[in-house]
Amino acid sequence: MKKFILIITVLFCVVILVACNEPEPNIEIEVIISPISEHEYRKIDQTKGSINDFKMLEFDFYMEHDDSVKDRKIIISESDFFNLFRVLNEIDGISRYIGGGGFTQDNQSENFAMYHQEAVIYTKALSEDDLKRALSGVKVTVSWINTKNEQIEREYIVSDFVEFSSEPKTRD
Repeated sequence: MKKFILIITVLFCVVILVACNEPEPNIEIEVIISPISEHEYRKIDQTKGSINDFKMLEFDFYMEHDDSVKDRKIIISESDFFNLFRVLNEIDGISRYIGGGGFTQDNQSENFAMYHQEAVIYTKALSEDDLKRALSGVKVTVSWINTKNEQIEREYIVSDFVEFSSEPKTRD
């Protein structure tokens, strides 16, 4: 009987501890640098080089949370990541941003936010380390207020998420 009471007491304490913990938002960041496809190559000014001299940089940020998160703020630094040409051209002064686009959905009334950016970049004579170094100044800062009225802030450095692919990503 004493063992039964002990087990019930421990289970009760575990339930109380789990119930008191606020869930963290789900945050996903993906940065992929991959070769461009033949289709992408045909769309750009090919006088700069061969298909192997270009890469596709894709940045994806996704955050999802429950109603306990209030006053969500997402800040992407380095004069806004969507101003990618400046970040890339500062590598060595060569015009490396060829073109791109993106979208953002970040409405305070919804329990999620997403940012997407694609850029074709001229990468001739650049190593993977050069590209990571160029993105090391780009930070994503996420902050919110929890149900205890505490300000929570998380900072992510974009270069920590860079992955290199040897295959062009298939696009619709």
